[in-house]
Amino acid sequence: MAEQRRQRIQRLRVVYTAVAGISVVVLTSLLQSDGNICDSLLVYLSLICFGVSIPALAGGIYVLTIETNYDDPPEWAFTLSSRNRPQPLTWPWGLSMVVVGALGLNLAYVGIVLTIFSISVIAGSLFLASSIFTFVVARNHEKKRAGQGS
Repeated sequence: MAEQRRQRIQRLRVVYTAVAGISVVVLTSLLQSDGNICDSLLVYLSLICFGVSIPALAGGIYVLTIETNYDDPPEWAFTLSSRNRPQPLTWPWGLSMVVVGALGLNLAYVGIVLTIFSISVIAGSLFLASSIFTFVVARNHEKKRAGQGS
C-alpha cells in the first residue's frame, strides 16, 4: 500500500510541476509582450489566475515532496468516521491541500484559456471545446476502470 501511495504522490507532483511550469512560461510571455497588457480584460484576468495558481501549485508541490518521505499519513490527514474511529482521508495530506491543489490546477487552466481567447476567439473556442471533450472521455474511462475494480 505504501508503494501505491508513493506512486500516486509522485504522479500528482509531476502534474503540479508541469502545470506550474506552463503557467510560469505563459505568464513570462505575457509580461514580456509589447504594449500595455492591462488593456485587454482577458489578459488581465489571466494574469490574476496565474498569480493565484502558481503559489497554490508551488505549495502543493512542496507538501507532496514532504509526503514522499513518510510511509504513513501524518495525524492531521485523518478524519473521524461515524464510529469515531480515525479513518484516513482519500488524500494523505488532508482536505485543505486537495482544495489548494484543485484551485491551482483549475485557475491555471482558466488562465491558459483566457490567454488563448485573448489571441483568437476561434482558437480559444476550439481549445475549450477539445478540453471539455477530453475531460468527458477521460471521466468515462475512469468510471469504467472503477467499475472493473469492484
